[in-house]
Amino acid sequence: IEADGSIRPNRGGDIWTKQQYGDFILDMEFKVAENANSGIFLRCDDISNWLDRSIEVQVLDSCGKEVDKHVCGAIFDVFEPATNAVKPAGEWNHITIICLGGKIGVILNDKPVINMDLDNWMQARQNPDGTKNKFKYAYKDMPRRGHIGLQDHGDYAWYRHIRVKPVYGEGQMGTIKPQWRLGVQCWTFHKFSFCEALDKISSLGLKYVEAFPGHLLGPEFPGMFLNENLPIDVRQQIKVRLKQKGLALVNYGVVGLSNDEAQCRKIFEFARDMGIETLVAEPSEDAFDLLEKLCDEYNINLAIHNHPKPTHYWNPQTALKICQGRSKRIGICADTGHWVRSGLDPVQCLREAEGRIKVLHFKEIDQGHDVVWGTAQNRARPMLKELDRQKFSGVFSIEYEYNWENSLPEIRECIENFYKIAAEMNSGS
Repeated sequence: IEADGSIRPNRGGDIWTKQQYGDFILDMEFKVAENANSGIFLRCDDISNWLDRSIEVQVLDSCGKEVDKHVCGAIFDVFEPATNAVKPAGEWNHITIICLGGKIGVILNDKPVINMDLDNWMQARQNPDGTKNKFKYAYKDMPRRGHIGLQDHGDYAWYRHIRVKPVYGEGQMGTIKPQWRLGVQCWTFHKFSFCEALDKISSLGLKYVEAFPGHLLGPEFPGMFLNENLPIDVRQQIKVRLKQKGLALVNYGVVGLSNDEAQCRKIFEFARDMGIETLVAEPSEDAFDLLEKLCDEYNINLAIHNHPKPTHYWNPQTALKICQGRSKRIGICADTGHWVRSGLDPVQCLREAEGRIKVLHFKEIDQGHDVVWGTAQNRARPMLKELDRQKFSGVFSIEYEYNWENSLPEIRECIENFYKIAAEMNSGS
C-alpha cells in the first residue's frame, strides 16, 4: 500500500478479493508507469489457473495506439474496445466494470468501450469474428462467479478508490426465478431510435425486448420504421444486430389487429419471421374468431392490452370474458400502471386474471407517473408475490414512462429491486 492509499501489485503477486462475486459493478481508478502492463481479473473460480478461469480487462500504457484486442480497456485477446480511451502514463484513469450474467460492460474515462455478451463466444481458442485467442475454454463457459483480482505483471501499476457493489442481475435470475424473464418495452426509449433502444437495453444487462410498431430504426436505415412492411434484407440485419447484442425480440405491440385476414396474416408472418412469441394488441371483439385461428396456426400468442379508463379493455373482466372458451394462446397483457390509473387494485386484477396472463407491462405508479419499483406505495412487492403464488411464467416488460431522456438510472434501480424482491421470496423473507 502506497502513502496515498493506492495499492501496487508489483513483484508481490496478484491481489485477490477474499469474497467471490457473480453480478456486480466494480468502480476504481488506476494509473500505469510508462510501458507498464497489468490487468483486472473478473470472476476467477480457480486462482491457481487464472489465465483460463477468469476474464481479464487489460490495463496497459497504450495511449495513442491503434485499437486492438490488447490495448487498455480490451477484454484481453478476446474483444477490442470501441475506442482507446486511456490517458497517458502517470495520469489517473477512472474505470467502471459491469458484470450481469453473460453481459460485460466497461466504461473507461466516461466512454463506453466494451459491451459484450459471453454467450457469443461459442468455441475454445476462437472469437466470433474468426480471430484466434489463447484460451482453452469457450468464453461462454467462463465462470459466472468468482474472485476479482489485480494483476502483478512485474510492472508499475497503481489502483485506488476500489468499490464493488454486488447486484442482482440476469445471471442470478436463472437460479432465483428462471421462469421470470425481465425485459424492456421499447416505448420506454421511443425518443431514441430502435437501434439506440437496443443499445440501452443491452447496457442494462437484460436480454428480452418488446418492440412497438412505427419505431424509427435509426440512421443506418434512413426513413425506415419497424413494422410488418420491412424488407426481408432489413429484417435480417435487425436479427443479426439482436444476436450480436445477445438480445431476443419476444413481444411486439401494441399492434393494430382487426377482422381483416389479409392484414392480420401479414403481421403474423412478420412476427414468425422475427421470432416473436406474443403479439400485444387491443382488437375489436368481433375479430377474435379470426385471431384465435391465426394464433393456433402460427403458434403465436395474443395478449389483450389495457389502456386506462375509459378505453375498451381498461377493466380486466372485459378481456377475460373474451378469453373464456378460447385457445390458451389468447390471454392478457397486464399493464399494472394503467390499472392504477383506472382506479383499480393491480394485485386484485392479477388475481382475477390468473391463468390468462401472457405478459406484463410492469410498473410502479405514484402521483400519476412511473417511479422506481418498490418505492412510494410499494405495489411491486405484493404484485410479485401474487404472480409467484400463481407460478406465473413469462415476460415482464419494463415500460418506464417518465424522465424520458434520462431514465436509465431509475430503470437500473427497478431491475435491482426486482431481483432483490424475487430473491427474498425464494428465501422465505
